[in-house]
Amino acid sequence: MNKLMILATALLLNMLWSSKALALLFCAVSATNMVFGSFSPLTGSEVVSTSNINVTCDALSSYAIALSPGGSHTVTGSFLLGGSRDHTVYGRIPLASQRTAVAGSYSDSITVTLTYN
Repeated sequence: MNKLMILATALLLNMLWSSKALALLFCAVSATNMVFGSFSPLTGSEVVSTSNINVTCDALSSYAIALSPGGSHTVTGSFLLGGSRDHTVYGRIPLASQRTAVAGSYSDSITVTLTYN
């Protein structure tokens, strides 16, 4: 009977640990704005800028970051014990696009999708 009780206790603890480990898996993503600033058609160069996407996970996980139209790459990564990782995003407005633009303020939104397991 003693061995049966030890086995039952071990199985119960394993189930509790497994469900708690699964419940703790959490990842979050945050991003900074990409600001291109002002453009003068007299400069003769394209406008480039960067922003940062940060992924934070609290446990062993793998992830993929995808950007909505306007972005063309999916980035993947993983954490062995959780942590935080930065990814630099590069943006460029070609010179030809700038020369035909009408004066004014422009903005756009890109959706960052984080998939993790």
